Amino acid sequence: MGSILVADDAASVPQLLAHGARTLLTRAASREEILLATAAALRGDVLVPAELAPRFQEVLRSPPAWRIGAQRLTPRQRDVLALLAKGVSNSEIAAALSLSEKTVKTHVSNILSALNLTTRTQVVATLLRGDLI
Repeated sequence: MGSILVADDAASVPQLLAHGARTLLTRAASREEILLATAAALRGDVLVPAELAPRFQEVLRSPPAWRIGAQRLTPRQRDVLALLAKGVSNSEIAAALSLSEKTVKTHVSNILSALNLTTRTQVVATLLRGDLI
C-alpha cells in the first residue's frame, strides 16, 4: 500500500518523490480525484494529476542527486568511500590510507555533503542501490 501526498505546486514534486511519493494530489483535488488516488495508493499504483505530470516525468528522468555528487568526488574521497562502504571505522580508514583521523572525518563529511546524505548508513544503502565506486 502506498501513500498519498499533496503537492502545493510542481516545484514540490522532487521533494515528494524523495520521500517515496507515488500517488500525488493537488490541494484543489475533487472528491472523485481523491477517491481515485486512494484506490491507486491501495493498489500501489502511480497516480499523478495532469498538471504535475510533466514535472514528475522530468524528475524521474534526471539522475539522482547522489549520482551527480559522486561524479565530483576526488580520488582520495573515493578511496575513503570504498572503505566506508565496508563498514570500516574512521580510525581504521586513517590507518589504511595513512591519513590522520581528522582528515578522514573531513573526507567523510565532504562525501556526505556531495552525495546529499546525512549518515554513513545512507551511504551504504545508496551504494547498494547504485554503483558509486
